[in-house]
Amino acid sequence: MSTCSYIQPTPPQLVSSLVGVIADAYALQQVELCAARTIQSAYRMWRQHWAYRVVKKAVVCLQRMYRGHMQRKRAIERREEAEEAHERAVYEYYATRIQACFRGYYVRSRMDNFYARKLYIEETVKASLQVQEMATQLLHEQVERDTETRRLRQEKSYKEATEKLRHLVSTVSVSGIYRRPMVPCLTMSVYGTCVEDDIRQNGGAALRLEHIRNVRRALRTAQKEWRKTGGASDTTKESGFPTDKQVRGEVGAKGQDNVSAFPVCALAPSGP
Repeated sequence: MSTCSYIQPTPPQLVSSLVGVIADAYALQQVELCAARTIQSAYRMWRQHWAYRVVKKAVVCLQRMYRGHMQRKRAIERREEAEEAHERAVYEYYATRIQACFRGYYVRSRMDNFYARKLYIEETVKASLQVQEMATQLLHEQVERDTETRRLRQEKSYKEATEKLRHLVSTVSVSGIYRRPMVPCLTMSVYGTCVEDDIRQNGGAALRLEHIRNVRRALRTAQKEWRKTGGASDTTKESGFPTDKQVRGEVGAKGQDNVSAFPVCALAPSGP
């Protein structure tokens, strides 16, 4: 007989096995209950999280739409305000310009003659320019006159100085063979002329003028004496005798050192 054959249990064994199975099931009940609770809590948590995410997404979308709407509305309001302010500024600017133009036109046409005032200003400016040009020309002329006067004064002082130094060239001393030969380029000169030549010329002219004055003085004295003796005044003749100005002009030229070049006074014979 095989060992795997089924053996019918007896009633006491069946009860004991049933009690054992019930005890084992009762022992596993708590574990299964905890597992079921864990599964239910995880599922419910997932359902709540999913619902929360859906609601949150919807809320965020609503908030985004609302905020966008409000921002667009605010931007439109600001744009309208800016356009209104720009229009107001443009109107005020052009209103001011129109008022200024109208007031200027009214003043020029009704209250003041603009063109007459403009012509007066132009004439005044022209006269001022003419006066300025005249003053500039007079200043140049004054400067030229001052320069010429200064030059003439220097020439006069130089001439007077050379006239007083004529005794320096009246005699000449030679130092012998040891004297250095005179080089023409080393000769002292003033105003482009030799000093010694100027001294000789001006000294001779001064001496010649002094001789002429002495002769004129002697002639006048002789004429007075002859008149006292009873002679006629028309017998004394001057044959083109020069004046002091003519003498000064003639003595200014170089090379005229001869006193005999001047005309001589002729006296009529005295007595009957």
